[in-house]
Amino acid sequence: HAMQLARGDRRGFVVLHHTGEALPINRYLDVRQKDIRSKLGDPKDQVTVDQARSYLKARMTAQAECQLEDLKKKQAAERKPQADKVLQMRQAHRSDRNHLKAAQDNRTAREELERANRLRKGLGGLWQRFTGEYGRVSKQNAAEAEAARVRDAAEREAMRQRQLTERSALQSEIKQMKEKQLRETNQQRAVLGHWLTMDREGQREAVKSHVEQIEATKKSWRDLRAERSKDDQERSL
Repeated sequence: HAMQLARGDRRGFVVLHHTGEALPINRYLDVRQKDIRSKLGDPKDQVTVDQARSYLKARMTAQAECQLEDLKKKQAAERKPQADKVLQMRQAHRSDRNHLKAAQDNRTAREELERANRLRKGLGGLWQRFTGEYGRVSKQNAAEAEAARVRDAAEREAMRQRQLTERSALQSEIKQMKEKQLRETNQQRAVLGHWLTMDREGQREAVKSHVEQIEATKKSWRDLRAERSKDDQERSL
């Protein structure tokens, strides 16, 4: 239950709660001190509250770190199917676009040949020009070519919209997964952070060291900027 038995200040037994709070065991269990001593012996044989808290912190911190590592592995396993889906969708979409382009290119070539065959050559072409049929066929070909262009563009846009819809649905799944895993990670880190805060002095030293590192980094960047500014002024002179 993440608790630790210890010796209290008044020579009685206490139980150290996982929050770091020391509770008199007789009150916690609603048992008389006499019965507790007969069961557990002399309290002086137990560790102090500070020792128990240090031991509990070390044990629970290691456990929390282990759980955090297990959580990372579990989350990586959860992400793999989605990563596979992304790869499969990317390949499928690329294949669909290539197939559509090939089909449209073949159809365009076939339709252009049909339109070209409507315009005769040689004497037939002269006769078409003489009768005015050449102009009518040319306009028909131009109209059909424009209609084919619009049709092909509409087909490509329909495919693009369909692929965007599929991609958006998958991205929504990935986003939900990331949010869930972020909540899990933050919750696990909060547990780890709780055990670390049980060591108040160690925490203050860690924060102090971190602040000193930040200030040293800032100073090095200020010195570097000042040196570069000096070099620029010298070059300008």
